[in-house]
Amino acid sequence: MSTLQRLADRGLVKTPRWLPGNVQYETIMGSVPAGRMDLKSG
Repeated sequence: MSTLQRLADRGLVKTPRWLPGNVQYETIMGSVPAGRMDLKSG
């Protein structure tokens, strides 16, 4: 089961009804790959 499906089942995200069951590829990554973390901060 996808993470999106689990979140939708718990009511934690609002998506179109068709979306959670039709996810083909799902990636979870942290702040570094997303460019949201300053690597120079201590």
